[in-house]
Amino acid sequence: MKYLLTFIILLIQIGFSQELIKPRICGIIIDAETREPIAYANIFISQSSIGCASDKNGYFELRNLPYGRYEIIASVIGYEVLNAKIGIYNNSRRNLRFEMYKQPIQFPEVIVSAKESWKRSSQLKQFRKNLLGTSQNGKKSYIKNEDVIRFNDDKYGMLIAYADEPLEIINNSLGYRIHYVLEDFELTKDYVKYTGYPHFIEQTAITYHDSVDWPENRENTYTGSLRHFLTTICENYEITQGDTAKRKYRFNLADVIEHKVKVTYGDITHIEDQGFYVLQTVGRSGRKLVNTNRFLSETDNPNEMYLQFDGSLRVHYDNELFPFEKRFGSKEKTSWINITCDSTVLDKQGRYFDIYAINTSGLWSKERVADMLPFDYIIGEE
Repeated sequence: MKYLLTFIILLIQIGFSQELIKPRICGIIIDAETREPIAYANIFISQSSIGCASDKNGYFELRNLPYGRYEIIASVIGYEVLNAKIGIYNNSRRNLRFEMYKQPIQFPEVIVSAKESWKRSSQLKQFRKNLLGTSQNGKKSYIKNEDVIRFNDDKYGMLIAYADEPLEIINNSLGYRIHYVLEDFELTKDYVKYTGYPHFIEQTAITYHDSVDWPENRENTYTGSLRHFLTTICENYEITQGDTAKRKYRFNLADVIEHKVKVTYGDITHIEDQGFYVLQTVGRSGRKLVNTNRFLSETDNPNEMYLQFDGSLRVHYDNELFPFEKRFGSKEKTSWINITCDSTVLDKQGRYFDIYAINTSGLWSKERVADMLPFDYIIGEE
């Protein structure tokens, strides 16, 4: 019995020591002027479900983090939002210190006429449509605190939106409450551009339908998304050990779709098995079915890769695998992407870190905040 007890204690100690050496981010938040700690500030990793609140001493800790590159956001009402970019590549503790300056709270706009009321209603409608999207996910989502949103129309017809507090977005399709720190929003007749820091808080399913629908909707949202595609090409690179054999003939789309022609990487067809067919278009040289390994190269971080290619990639989907018609109300099965810079870095969870580095058109351009999943979501693990 004595030896058994000693063995159990040893196991506990080993487990505790392993817990201590796992990557974590610790820190403190203080008022930059008074030097007093700020309690109950929200600290989270952007685009994830990982977050916490600072305690009464302003202390916070994010534990058990996988290796990778993160953007840490600190927000609390009445103070400016702060962010810190940090990389974790070993089992170490990283320390942060946020010094926050007070920010005056803007009161909601006072509507004094029917014309102003109609104008704000129209602006909110445009804002919702372009931020949340028009997919089935977007239609089942809403912004709980729209009164914090302010608008400005410039003389060129651009609609600009601000929010001095994080938006509280309720996604009733995927089962998330999204704490969304809006950085900028611009809308013209030609384009929409927005950036922000989302934190996903998983909702508790109240009904049986929610417990069944939410996991299914999350999987359908991931399947065929830009993130799914970027994750897939990284997986293919690993599976095929970086083989960069080049497809040497021009392809016929009918052959690919109807006759299931595949790009082979040795004996492996991982990208096509996931339902993607990838073409490259460069100038007038026509479209070629390509091996995407040619566009990837390794970085010093084993969880990240460089992505670089000329022209644009045209991505077709297997009609049998992707439920796009139900999600977007469109029978379109194609997306295009191009890189706006020489190259960009992406991780093996499908994230890319320069938000303006990749332009999309086709179905992927319809994806909005309501179609986002936290990067720590892993398909099939629910």
